[in-house]
Amino acid sequence: MSTFEEIRGERLKKLKAIKDAGVNPFPVSVKRDINIKDVMDNFENFLAEKKSLNVAGRVMAIRLHGGSVFADINDGNGSMQCYIKKNDIGEEAFALFADTVDIGDFLEISGSAFVTKKEENSLAVSSFRTIAKSLRPLPEKWHGLKDVEERFRKRYLDILMNEEVKERFILRSKIISELRNYINGKGFLEVETPMLQALAGGALAQPFKTHHNALDIDLFLSLQCLSFMRHIATPIILKILLKIFSDIWWKLSLEAVRLFAVSRE
Repeated sequence: MSTFEEIRGERLKKLKAIKDAGVNPFPVSVKRDINIKDVMDNFENFLAEKKSLNVAGRVMAIRLHGGSVFADINDGNGSMQCYIKKNDIGEEAFALFADTVDIGDFLEISGSAFVTKKEENSLAVSSFRTIAKSLRPLPEKWHGLKDVEERFRKRYLDILMNEEVKERFILRSKIISELRNYINGKGFLEVETPMLQALAGGALAQPFKTHHNALDIDLFLSLQCLSFMRHIATPIILKILLKIFSDIWWKLSLEAVRLFAVSRE
């Protein structure tokens, strides 16, 4: 089995090959006019129209079959299979794909909808472009990311490889957004308080201490924000801040639980 450095070295060679072919592997703009979920939801219409589609996504699987390649790409909204055929994109472009594209790369793909012999909705690729070359391998497809400590240290990989974790993060973001909208609708004011302070706070909690090199002073991690809220509170704002716990906090908690329950159905 290849080591990480060996894999990275091979991918750096492929990166150089892409540049030598006159392609910028990290362009500043991407041509995409539709996301993959919309393509799959309206596949029958695109199949009848034979319209050229421009999508972009990350390569999650590659299967070579002689003069053709099947690749699965995901753009965060959905996944679809792409069919790259030597006769359709040209021998030079096909060789560039076969020699330089790896799982984890981001591609810009143009093509039209078509159905394979196994009746799988796919995209017949007419052209492609590397828009970000991945220099690090993704976790192995079938076993995924199982080590608990590794998952929590590298949440980006956990979200990428585990669909359930990704949905949980999206749900959390939606719940927080709904809570914020509800509070704003009630006339509350959102404020920001310092993360570092000159004096240790947090009652009996053990303080987290750091040193600010530029200012040459010791600072402590803020463990509670109530004292800062008092500093900025006018009588009206103070009333609002105190009122939140008695009036709507219980309602917000119940709504958060309801949203979570609905999402799990």
